[in-house]
Amino acid sequence: MYTDKCLDCDMPLTEAQIRKGQRYCCTSHSIRFNNMMKTRGASIYSLVRILRRERDTATRLNIWTELCRVELSWNDQDAGRKTWKPAEMALADIEAMDRKPTTNLYVKGK
Repeated sequence: MYTDKCLDCDMPLTEAQIRKGQRYCCTSHSIRFNNMMKTRGASIYSLVRILRRERDTATRLNIWTELCRVELSWNDQDAGRKTWKPAEMALADIEAMDRKPTTNLYVKGK
């Protein structure tokens, strides 16, 4: 298990929640945390792509500096709370997205 605390409120998870691999103490915290991550991720998606794919434009427009400015504003908004996943968890989530879905043998026509 990567964490024994709720990613949203930092409260300790129960033993049962830890055994189940849960990351949040309740559904509303899961929704709130993931919505925050989606919103923030969407706001920097194009900047990251420009940084990697249009290097001249990224340099001319100081994209890296802008990304750092946006992250700093998030840090100020979060008021000292850690609002990101641990590195190992974030990498595991990316790995899980890259895996091909398994075939469901119970669905007709598959």
